[in-house]
Amino acid sequence: MLGGVALLLAWPRPEEDIHREIIAALRAELTPAMIAQALDAGDADGAELLAEAAELAGIGVPKPIADRLAAEMAPWKQAARKAADCGKGAVLGRAAGVAGIACSVVADMTLLGDVRDATVELSKPLRGEEPDSLILGLAAAGLVLEVAAPATGGASLGAKGGTAVLKVGAKSRLIARRLLDEVGGVLSSAIRPGPLKALAPADLADVPRLRRAMGESVDLRRLAPLTEAGTSLARIAEKGALGDAVMVARTARTLDDVKTAEKLASVFGKRTGAVLKVLGAKAFDLVALAVRLVWALLGLCFGALCWLVAGLIALRGMVRLIKRLFRPSSLVGS
Repeated sequence: MLGGVALLLAWPRPEEDIHREIIAALRAELTPAMIAQALDAGDADGAELLAEAAELAGIGVPKPIADRLAAEMAPWKQAARKAADCGKGAVLGRAAGVAGIACSVVADMTLLGDVRDATVELSKPLRGEEPDSLILGLAAAGLVLEVAAPATGGASLGAKGGTAVLKVGAKSRLIARRLLDEVGGVLSSAIRPGPLKALAPADLADVPRLRRAMGESVDLRRLAPLTEAGTSLARIAEKGALGDAVMVARTARTLDDVKTAEKLASVFGKRTGAVLKVLGAKAFDLVALAVRLVWALLGLCFGALCWLVAGLIALRGMVRLIKRLFRPSSLVGS
Protein backbone atom coordinates (compact mmCIF):
# COMPACT_ATOMS: atom_id res chain seq x y z
CA MET A 1 0.00 0.00 0.00
CA LEU A 2 2.72 2.44 1.05
CA GLY A 3 4.76 1.43 -1.97
CA GLY A 4 1.84 2.27 -4.27
CA VAL A 5 1.41 5.70 -2.66
CA ALA A 6 5.15 6.36 -3.01
CA LEU A 7 5.00 5.38 -6.69
CA LEU A 8 2.14 7.80 -7.34
CA LEU A 9 3.91 10.63 -5.52
CA ALA A 10 7.13 10.03 -7.46
CA TRP A 11 5.42 9.69 -10.83
CA PRO A 12 6.64 12.35 -13.30
CA ARG A 13 4.03 14.87 -14.35
CA PRO A 14 3.52 15.87 -18.01
CA GLU A 15 4.89 19.35 -17.20
CA GLU A 16 8.24 17.86 -16.19
CA ASP A 17 8.49 15.80 -19.36
CA ILE A 18 7.51 18.79 -21.49
CA HIS A 19 10.18 20.97 -19.86
CA ARG A 20 12.86 18.31 -20.30
CA GLU A 21 12.05 17.62 -23.97
CA ILE A 22 11.81 21.30 -24.93
CA ILE A 23 15.08 22.23 -23.22
CA ALA A 24 16.84 19.31 -24.93
CA ALA A 25 15.49 20.43 -28.31
CA LEU A 26 16.58 24.05 -27.71
CA ARG A 27 20.12 22.91 -26.85
CA ALA A 28 20.22 20.81 -30.01
CA GLU A 29 18.98 23.50 -32.42
CA LEU A 30 19.92 26.93 -31.03
CA THR A 31 23.32 28.52 -31.55
CA PRO A 32 24.54 32.05 -30.69
CA ALA A 33 25.21 32.57 -34.40
CA MET A 34 21.44 32.60 -34.96
CA ILE A 35 21.18 35.72 -32.77
CA ALA A 36 23.87 37.44 -34.84
CA GLN A 37 22.10 36.45 -38.07
CA ALA A 38 18.82 37.94 -36.83
CA LEU A 39 20.60 41.20 -35.98
CA ASP A 40 22.23 41.23 -39.42
CA ALA A 41 18.77 40.86 -40.97
CA GLY A 42 17.43 43.80 -38.96
CA ASP A 43 15.18 41.58 -36.83
CA ALA A 44 16.05 42.94 -33.39
CA ASP A 45 12.88 41.62 -31.78
CA GLY A 46 13.57 38.15 -33.17
CA ALA A 47 17.12 38.33 -31.88
CA GLU A 48 15.80 39.20 -28.42
CA LEU A 49 13.56 36.11 -28.47
CA LEU A 50 16.51 33.95 -29.51
CA ALA A 51 18.57 35.37 -26.64
CA GLU A 52 15.75 34.55 -24.20
CA ALA A 53 15.68 31.00 -25.52
CA ALA A 54 19.46 30.74 -25.11
CA GLU A 55 19.18 31.87 -21.48
CA LEU A 56 16.38 29.37 -20.91
CA ALA A 57 18.50 26.52 -22.31
CA GLY A 58 21.67 27.59 -20.52
CA ILE A 59 23.48 28.48 -23.77
CA GLY A 60 26.11 31.19 -23.38
CA VAL A 61 26.05 34.17 -25.76
CA PRO A 62 29.47 35.64 -26.73
CA LYS A 63 30.00 39.19 -25.47
CA PRO A 64 30.26 40.84 -28.93
CA ILE A 65 26.83 39.43 -29.89
CA ALA A 66 25.37 40.32 -26.48
CA ASP A 67 26.68 43.89 -26.84
CA ARG A 68 25.14 44.25 -30.31
CA LEU A 69 21.81 43.01 -28.99
CA ALA A 70 21.94 45.35 -26.00
CA ALA A 71 22.51 48.30 -28.34
CA GLU A 72 19.46 47.34 -30.43
CA MET A 73 17.38 46.88 -27.30
CA ALA A 74 18.06 50.43 -26.12
CA PRO A 75 14.74 51.88 -24.86
CA TRP A 76 14.48 54.60 -27.52
CA LYS A 77 15.11 52.13 -30.36
CA GLN A 78 12.56 49.67 -29.00
CA ALA A 79 10.00 52.44 -28.57
CA ALA A 80 10.49 53.68 -32.14
CA ARG A 81 10.10 50.20 -33.65
CA LYS A 82 7.04 49.30 -31.60
CA ALA A 83 5.35 52.67 -32.08
CA ALA A 84 5.52 52.40 -35.87
CA ASP A 85 4.24 48.82 -35.97
CA CYS A 86 1.67 49.45 -33.25
CA GLY A 87 0.21 52.48 -35.04
CA LYS A 88 -0.17 50.52 -38.27
CA GLY A 89 -1.77 47.62 -36.43
CA ALA A 90 -4.27 49.70 -34.45
CA VAL A 91 -5.40 51.84 -37.40
CA LEU A 92 -5.28 49.40 -40.31
CA GLY A 93 -5.76 46.13 -38.39
CA ARG A 94 -2.70 44.55 -40.03
CA ALA A 95 0.97 44.64 -39.16
CA ALA A 96 4.32 43.03 -39.83
CA GLY A 97 5.46 42.39 -36.28
CA VAL A 98 4.27 41.08 -32.96
CA ALA A 99 3.85 44.58 -31.47
CA GLY A 100 1.61 45.70 -34.33
CA ILE A 101 -0.54 42.59 -34.12
CA ALA A 102 -0.85 43.02 -30.35
CA CYS A 103 -2.00 46.63 -30.76
CA SER A 104 -4.50 45.62 -33.42
CA VAL A 105 -5.85 42.90 -31.12
CA VAL A 106 -6.33 45.50 -28.38
CA ALA A 107 -8.28 47.65 -30.84
CA ASP A 108 -10.36 44.67 -31.91
CA MET A 109 -11.34 43.97 -28.30
CA THR A 110 -13.59 47.03 -28.65
CA LEU A 111 -16.54 47.35 -30.99
CA LEU A 112 -14.43 49.43 -33.36
CA GLY A 113 -12.23 46.68 -34.75
CA ASP A 114 -14.90 44.17 -35.78
CA VAL A 115 -17.24 46.87 -37.13
CA ARG A 116 -14.35 48.35 -39.11
CA ASP A 117 -13.45 45.01 -40.69
CA ALA A 118 -17.05 44.01 -41.35
CA THR A 119 -17.76 47.34 -43.01
CA VAL A 120 -14.63 47.08 -45.17
CA GLU A 121 -15.52 43.59 -46.39
CA LEU A 122 -19.24 44.23 -46.90
CA SER A 123 -18.55 47.38 -48.92
CA LYS A 124 -16.19 45.62 -51.36
CA PRO A 125 -18.98 44.47 -53.74
CA LEU A 126 -19.89 48.14 -54.22
CA ARG A 127 -16.41 48.59 -55.71
CA GLY A 128 -16.62 45.41 -57.75
CA GLU A 129 -14.39 43.46 -55.37
CA GLU A 130 -14.92 40.10 -53.70
CA PRO A 131 -15.18 40.24 -49.88
CA ASP A 132 -12.81 38.11 -47.83
CA SER A 133 -15.17 35.56 -46.27
CA LEU A 134 -12.57 34.59 -43.64
CA ILE A 135 -12.09 38.14 -42.32
CA LEU A 136 -15.82 38.83 -42.49
CA GLY A 137 -16.58 35.60 -40.64
CA LEU A 138 -14.06 36.34 -37.89
CA ALA A 139 -15.45 39.87 -37.52
CA ALA A 140 -18.97 38.46 -37.23
CA ALA A 141 -17.78 35.92 -34.66
CA GLY A 142 -16.09 38.66 -32.65
CA LEU A 143 -19.24 40.80 -32.59
CA VAL A 144 -21.43 37.86 -31.55
CA LEU A 145 -19.01 36.81 -28.80
CA GLU A 146 -19.04 40.37 -27.47
CA VAL A 147 -22.85 40.43 -27.44
CA ALA A 148 -22.86 37.04 -25.67
CA ALA A 149 -20.61 38.32 -22.85
CA PRO A 150 -23.41 39.12 -20.35
CA ALA A 151 -25.07 35.72 -20.85
CA THR A 152 -21.75 33.88 -20.38
CA GLY A 153 -20.58 35.91 -17.40
CA GLY A 154 -17.85 37.47 -19.55
CA ALA A 155 -16.39 34.09 -20.54
CA SER A 156 -16.97 34.74 -24.26
CA LEU A 157 -14.70 37.80 -24.15
CA GLY A 158 -11.69 35.50 -23.78
CA ALA A 159 -12.68 33.66 -26.93
CA LYS A 160 -13.24 37.02 -28.65
CA GLY A 161 -9.69 38.05 -27.83
CA GLY A 162 -8.39 34.82 -29.33
CA THR A 163 -10.43 35.21 -32.52
CA ALA A 164 -9.09 38.77 -32.77
CA VAL A 165 -5.54 37.37 -32.76
CA LEU A 166 -6.48 35.00 -35.59
CA LYS A 167 -8.20 37.76 -37.56
CA VAL A 168 -5.29 40.18 -37.37
CA GLY A 169 -2.86 37.38 -38.20
CA ALA A 170 -4.96 36.44 -41.23
CA LYS A 171 -5.06 40.04 -42.49
CA SER A 172 -1.33 40.38 -42.00
CA ARG A 173 -0.74 37.07 -43.82
CA LEU A 174 1.23 35.72 -40.87
CA ILE A 175 -0.79 32.56 -40.21
CA ALA A 176 -0.23 29.18 -41.85
CA ARG A 177 -2.49 28.39 -44.79
CA ARG A 178 -3.51 25.07 -43.26
CA LEU A 179 -4.75 26.79 -40.09
CA LEU A 180 -6.59 29.44 -42.08
CA ASP A 181 -8.30 26.72 -44.13
CA GLU A 182 -9.44 24.99 -40.95
CA VAL A 183 -10.73 28.25 -39.48
CA GLY A 184 -12.51 28.97 -42.75
CA GLY A 185 -14.17 25.54 -42.63
CA VAL A 186 -15.52 26.20 -39.13
CA LEU A 187 -16.81 29.62 -40.18
CA SER A 188 -18.49 28.27 -43.31
CA SER A 189 -20.48 25.80 -41.21
CA ALA A 190 -21.32 28.34 -38.50
CA ILE A 191 -22.32 31.38 -40.58
CA ARG A 192 -25.43 31.80 -42.68
CA PRO A 193 -24.79 34.47 -45.35
CA GLY A 194 -28.46 35.42 -45.79
CA PRO A 195 -28.71 38.15 -43.10
CA LEU A 196 -25.47 39.74 -44.31
CA LYS A 197 -26.49 39.72 -47.97
CA ALA A 198 -29.76 41.41 -47.00
CA LEU A 199 -27.89 44.50 -45.78
CA ALA A 200 -28.33 47.59 -47.94
CA PRO A 201 -25.36 49.96 -48.51
CA ALA A 202 -26.88 52.45 -46.09
CA ASP A 203 -27.05 49.76 -43.38
CA LEU A 204 -23.26 49.58 -43.23
CA ALA A 205 -23.20 52.88 -41.36
CA ASP A 206 -25.94 51.73 -38.98
CA VAL A 207 -23.95 49.97 -36.26
CA PRO A 208 -26.97 48.50 -34.35
CA ARG A 209 -28.40 47.14 -37.62
CA LEU A 210 -25.02 45.70 -38.58
CA ARG A 211 -24.65 43.99 -35.20
CA ARG A 212 -28.11 42.47 -35.45
CA ALA A 213 -27.35 41.07 -38.89
CA MET A 214 -24.10 39.60 -37.59
CA GLY A 215 -25.88 38.03 -34.64
CA GLU A 216 -28.53 36.48 -36.88
CA SER A 217 -25.89 35.00 -39.18
CA VAL A 218 -23.76 33.15 -36.59
CA ASP A 219 -24.54 29.79 -34.97
CA LEU A 220 -22.52 29.80 -31.73
CA ARG A 221 -22.77 26.03 -31.29
CA ARG A 222 -21.09 25.34 -34.62
CA LEU A 223 -18.53 28.00 -33.83
CA ALA A 224 -17.35 25.94 -30.81
CA PRO A 225 -14.00 24.68 -32.29
CA LEU A 226 -13.01 28.26 -33.02
CA THR A 227 -14.15 29.66 -29.68
CA GLU A 228 -12.27 26.87 -27.85
CA ALA A 229 -9.08 27.79 -29.70
CA GLY A 230 -9.76 31.46 -29.01
CA THR A 231 -10.12 30.73 -25.32
CA SER A 232 -6.79 28.85 -25.39
CA LEU A 233 -5.10 31.88 -26.97
CA ALA A 234 -6.58 34.11 -24.27
CA ARG A 235 -5.24 31.80 -21.54
CA ILE A 236 -1.83 31.75 -23.19
CA ALA A 237 -1.81 35.56 -23.05
CA GLU A 238 -2.72 35.39 -19.36
CA LYS A 239 0.06 32.92 -18.55
CA GLY A 240 2.62 34.81 -20.60
CA ALA A 241 1.90 37.91 -22.65
CA LEU A 242 -0.19 38.88 -25.65
CA GLY A 243 2.94 38.54 -27.77
CA ASP A 244 3.15 34.86 -26.82
CA ALA A 245 -0.42 34.28 -28.03
CA VAL A 246 0.50 36.03 -31.28
CA MET A 247 3.53 33.75 -31.70
CA VAL A 248 1.30 30.72 -31.17
CA ALA A 249 -1.11 31.92 -33.86
CA ARG A 250 1.79 32.54 -36.25
CA THR A 251 3.28 29.08 -35.64
CA ALA A 252 0.25 26.79 -35.24
CA ARG A 253 -0.73 24.54 -38.13
CA THR A 254 -4.15 23.53 -36.78
CA LEU A 255 -6.64 24.48 -34.08
CA ASP A 256 -5.42 21.45 -32.13
CA ASP A 257 -1.93 22.99 -32.14
CA VAL A 258 -3.41 26.11 -30.53
CA LYS A 259 -4.93 24.02 -27.73
CA THR A 260 -1.66 22.10 -27.32
CA ALA A 261 0.17 25.42 -27.02
CA GLU A 262 -1.79 26.11 -23.84
CA LYS A 263 0.13 23.25 -22.17
CA LEU A 264 3.39 24.71 -23.49
CA ALA A 265 2.51 28.11 -22.00
CA SER A 266 1.63 26.52 -18.66
CA VAL A 267 5.27 25.35 -18.44
CA PHE A 268 7.17 28.26 -20.01
CA GLY A 269 4.90 31.27 -19.42
CA LYS A 270 6.44 34.45 -20.85
CA ARG A 271 9.16 32.39 -22.57
CA THR A 272 6.62 30.62 -24.80
CA GLY A 273 7.32 32.98 -27.70
CA ALA A 274 11.06 32.40 -27.34
CA VAL A 275 10.58 28.62 -27.48
CA LEU A 276 8.47 28.92 -30.62
CA LYS A 277 10.96 31.28 -32.26
CA VAL A 278 13.55 28.48 -32.18
CA LEU A 279 11.52 25.29 -32.51
CA GLY A 280 8.47 26.44 -34.47
CA ALA A 281 5.68 23.86 -34.78
CA LYS A 282 8.07 21.13 -33.58
CA ALA A 283 7.37 22.42 -30.05
CA PHE A 284 3.71 21.40 -30.37
CA ASP A 285 4.72 17.90 -31.48
CA LEU A 286 7.07 17.52 -28.51
CA VAL A 287 4.38 18.64 -26.07
CA ALA A 288 1.77 16.30 -27.58
CA LEU A 289 4.24 13.37 -27.51
CA ALA A 290 5.17 14.01 -23.87
CA VAL A 291 1.53 14.08 -22.83
CA ARG A 292 0.73 10.89 -24.77
CA LEU A 293 3.67 9.04 -23.24
CA VAL A 294 2.68 9.96 -19.70
CA TRP A 295 -0.91 8.85 -20.25
CA ALA A 296 0.29 5.62 -21.89
CA LEU A 297 2.52 4.83 -18.91
CA LEU A 298 -0.29 5.62 -16.49
CA GLY A 299 -2.55 3.30 -18.48
CA LEU A 300 0.01 0.49 -18.28
CA CYS A 301 0.41 0.96 -14.54
CA PHE A 302 -3.34 1.03 -14.02
CA GLY A 303 -3.67 -2.18 -16.03
CA ALA A 304 -0.90 -3.83 -14.00
CA LEU A 305 -2.57 -2.69 -10.79
CA CYS A 306 -5.87 -4.22 -11.93
CA TRP A 307 -4.11 -7.55 -12.66
CA LEU A 308 -2.43 -7.41 -9.23
CA VAL A 309 -5.73 -6.77 -7.45
CA ALA A 310 -7.40 -9.58 -9.42
CA GLY A 311 -4.52 -11.91 -8.53
CA LEU A 312 -4.76 -11.05 -4.84
CA ILE A 313 -8.51 -11.66 -4.86
CA ALA A 314 -8.00 -15.04 -6.56
CA LEU A 315 -5.24 -15.93 -4.10
CA ARG A 316 -7.44 -15.03 -1.16
CA GLY A 317 -10.17 -17.25 -2.55
CA MET A 318 -7.76 -20.17 -2.91
CA VAL A 319 -6.53 -19.73 0.67
CA ARG A 320 -10.08 -19.80 1.97
CA LEU A 321 -10.84 -22.94 -0.03
CA ILE A 322 -7.74 -24.73 1.29
CA LYS A 323 -8.62 -23.77 4.86
CA ARG A 324 -12.15 -25.08 4.40
CA LEU A 325 -10.91 -28.41 3.02
CA PHE A 326 -8.33 -29.04 5.74
CA ARG A 327 -9.76 -27.36 8.82
CA PRO A 328 -9.53 -29.63 11.98
CA SER A 329 -13.29 -29.90 12.45
CA SER A 330 -13.65 -31.75 9.17
CA LEU A 331 -10.88 -34.17 10.13
CA VAL A 332 -12.51 -35.00 13.53
CA GLY A 333 -15.86 -35.58 11.95
CA SER A 334 -14.37 -38.16 9.65
